[in-house]
Amino acid sequence: GRGIITVIFRGGVAAAMAAQNAAKELVDGMGQPFAANTIPRPHERIYGLLNQGSGRDSDISPFGNESAVGMVETMGFTAMIEAADSGVKAANVVIPGWITAGGGLTTVFFRGEVAAVKTAVEAGASSASKISEVISSHVIPKPHPATSRELPIGKTPCATDYRDLDV
Repeated sequence: GRGIITVIFRGGVAAAMAAQNAAKELVDGMGQPFAANTIPRPHERIYGLLNQGSGRDSDISPFGNESAVGMVETMGFTAMIEAADSGVKAANVVIPGWITAGGGLTTVFFRGEVAAVKTAVEAGASSASKISEVISSHVIPKPHPATSRELPIGKTPCATDYRDLDV
C-alpha cells in the first residue's frame, strides 16, 4: 500500500548491510527511502513468515485456538518483520500469520499464554517503533471462537517454502 515496496537481502551480516546501503543510495537518488533495517540473526520463523502471504495462516502448534492473541500494527512491512522477530525472541509464542490492511498498514499476530503474548507484543512494538511508526498494539486474552475463524491467527496449517535470497 501507498507505493511502499520492500526488498529483502539475505546473507552474511556484512553482505546484507552492503546490499541494503547500495539500495538506499539508489533510492536516495529517486526519492526518499521509507525504512531500512538489518536483523543480524533472525528467528527461524521469520523465513517462513517472509514467504507466507498476507492473511494466510500457518500451523500454530503447540498453541491452539484457545490461546491469547496479540497483534502489532505498523506502518510498513519492514517494521512488522522487526516486531515479529523481536516478539518471538522475547517470549514463548508462535506467529500464526500477518496481514496487510492497505495504505501500508501491516499487522503481525502472536499466539500463546497471556503473559507470553503480552511480553511479545511489548517487545515487538518497542523494536518496531525504532524502524517506523507503530499504529497500535493489543492483546486479547481469550478471543471469541469467531475471531479465530476470521483472522489470520491460526485457523489452518499451510506449508511454507522460503525462497533463497542469499546475497
